[in-house]
Amino acid sequence: MNRIYASLPLCGPQGRAGRELLRGAELASERLDEPRAELMV
Repeated sequence: MNRIYASLPLCGPQGRAGRELLRGAELASERLDEPRAELMV
């Protein structure tokens, strides 16, 4: 399995956007029958 490393702001002024981006990635991953990558935050 491939890994994708990401640095996202989870607090501070940009925290909300970072959390929304992370949640979107989680939802997209859940829709796949077989995960192709693992997101490392």
